[in-house]
Amino acid sequence: MSPILADNIFLRATATNFFFFLSMNGFILLPLHITSLGGTEVEVGVIMGLYNAIGIVCQPLVGPWVDALGRRPFMLLGVGLALVAALLAAAVPEIGVLALVRVLQGLAFSCFFVANYSYVIDLVPTAQRGWALGIYGVAGLREREREGSPPVRGFPWEPGGLAEAAQLSMAVTLFFGLGAGTIFVFLPTFAEHLGVQTLALFYTAYSLSAIAVRVFGGRLSDVHGRRAVIMPSMFAQAGATALLATVAFLVSRTSATPVVPVLFLTGLLAGGAHGFLYPGLAALVTDHTPETRRGVVVGIFSAVFLAGQTTGAFVFGYVT
Repeated sequence: MSPILADNIFLRATATNFFFFLSMNGFILLPLHITSLGGTEVEVGVIMGLYNAIGIVCQPLVGPWVDALGRRPFMLLGVGLALVAALLAAAVPEIGVLALVRVLQGLAFSCFFVANYSYVIDLVPTAQRGWALGIYGVAGLREREREGSPPVRGFPWEPGGLAEAAQLSMAVTLFFGLGAGTIFVFLPTFAEHLGVQTLALFYTAYSLSAIAVRVFGGRLSDVHGRRAVIMPSMFAQAGATALLATVAFLVSRTSATPVVPVLFLTGLLAGGAHGFLYPGLAALVTDHTPETRRGVVVGIFSAVFLAGQTTGAFVFGYVT
């Protein structure tokens, strides 16, 4: 057995991640709920985008405090906020309240993810980081010490090799988030517009593909280098988005063209790309980061990904 899988602390952190995102992923079809309450595509984009917008603002701010005060307090805070958001959504199903729910979920995600992801990075050696982060991330699939210490100041990389890796990773992460955000925010209403009764095949294909590449291909970035995995995966992500765009232009609700196989293929491509990209990019930006600044790096990295997702939610909400 791999030393990583034999580590009880790593397994507990991964299990915690699973249950946290199990609760968050219960809102994956929230766009349909919003439209059933009379919401428009613009309102769907704004409400869904609030989650990411909060993450963009909060995660870089939370990161230094996670380094200064420790991982555990912010994990507990994130879980508490997620619980409050779920109860509020169940008690008051109104569009305005759902916007508040997404704000609370954004805060919950920011606190929990930065703390938990940083904690896992602390546990695993660089030589196994890509695979370990992939295994850890499987638990989050459906679709990251001292009291009174000040936050760490400045950016956690120095001029040189790390700066180049960080800049490349952040740029790629932004576009990765843009594609992923566009697919997941608008796919439910897009499929309904085409008369597709269920997205079960898409989500199944996405999850199985993402899990498979993380479990069986996670070591590729450790063995062959991060870039050797990241670049082909970006093309796969672009291909998935292009498939949906092509369907949108060529197929109507009354068309006889079979849409479900295309959605299944899109799920395979997008899931595989996500399975390689997220842990690969995260490993790339944290490989040379000091332990005392990993929270900062994780916060910035995740915020950049969310910036791409939010851009897709807000911009394409108006386009559609």
